[in-house]
Amino acid sequence: MEDEAPVIYGLEFQARSMCAQEAETESIRFLVGTQSLRAENQVHFIDFDDENSIIRKTVFRHRDGEIWNMSACTFDSSLFSTCFNKTSDTKSELRAAVWQLPSLDTEPSSPGADDSSSAHPHLTLTCYLETESEEGGARGDVRSVLWHPAGDSQSLIGICEDKIVTWDLNTASSTVKLLDIVKEESEKKGLELNRKKTEVMVVSRKQELPIINIYIKGTRLKQKDQFKYLGSLISSDGRNNSEVASRIAQAKTNFQKMKTVLTNKNISIRTRRRALECYIEPILMYGCEAWTISKQTQRKLEATEMWFLRRMLRISWTAKKTNDKVLEEAHTTRLLISKIRKRQATFFGHVMRREKLENLVTTGMLEGKRSRGKQREKLIEGLTDWLKAGKSLEAIEATKDRKKWRTMIANAVKQGT
Repeated sequence: MEDEAPVIYGLEFQARSMCAQEAETESIRFLVGTQSLRAENQVHFIDFDDENSIIRKTVFRHRDGEIWNMSACTFDSSLFSTCFNKTSDTKSELRAAVWQLPSLDTEPSSPGADDSSSAHPHLTLTCYLETESEEGGARGDVRSVLWHPAGDSQSLIGICEDKIVTWDLNTASSTVKLLDIVKEESEKKGLELNRKKTEVMVVSRKQELPIINIYIKGTRLKQKDQFKYLGSLISSDGRNNSEVASRIAQAKTNFQKMKTVLTNKNISIRTRRRALECYIEPILMYGCEAWTISKQTQRKLEATEMWFLRRMLRISWTAKKTNDKVLEEAHTTRLLISKIRKRQATFFGHVMRREKLENLVTTGMLEGKRSRGKQREKLIEGLTDWLKAGKSLEAIEATKDRKKWRTMIANAVKQGT
């Protein structure tokens, strides 16, 4: 052994991290991560033949920053984690991710093969190991990650600042896996996800939104704080304030377009109210079945209803007429909230009776602790109060009897808001 020449393997860039492929028992294999500020970093997959003192290698492209720590999975030889330096225009931080080695159609090559970066395949991202804290949402630097020593465990443990953090691989990788499934199934049908038009959003109660990194073919999808889906505006905070404000603005805009008809005193107020119900209110109430109506939202909707009536009657704000007087002149009462609640109750009863995914989303419980302070009002709580159905569970039970549920809705409409 002392007379044998050492086996030397050169790297294109400098490296400071290396790990053995622990799940592999038949061969001697290592993973080496490089550090380069100017070029895309690499992960070298090294297969060492100790009998013949031969090294075979495959180089993969690590699309994120410099690799400072590596750890191989204890149960799957294709999985490993890296801790890397992620640099942006404003800050630099240590992040962590789990990667998968792509399946190789050819054997690892000898060190003399083409080492140009453009010829190397990309690693497959399994998931990022996020470290947001519950209090402020601040991200800490992940300095090292280890896999659970038990071969069948899906857990990882890491050092983040002054804390020890654990992750579950199945939970952390679920979003990435779901998108991969959508991409693969789309390609089978001849469709392709548009990387420029595809966006992602995190729904969270935290003031500082968690950052999510999802890639399609090496391109990171843009993260948004709100977007439109089927005409409704969905916000990252889980509230519908922006959607209600958008609906009110659209309804007022369309009211102005029909101003010549809706404010024409030669047409009876009853006919004009029918036109308002036919052309304007559907715009305002689109998607209202999913709204959670807080007291603030209710005041805005009631103010919008009075805004319509005052302009239909051509009542100036300087006239100083009360809302009751305006309703008396319009020969009507406040009906908008009752209409919205009726729609919600009808849709809610339909969802509860179907007992499908929508039922689970509405009645299911989320894991974790409640946040501090007063809890947000739920859709079912608002409906229960409006129907005077007692507790939420009693209202859910009442939906199973269609005739009884319709009677409860009719009674609530008669009583008003």
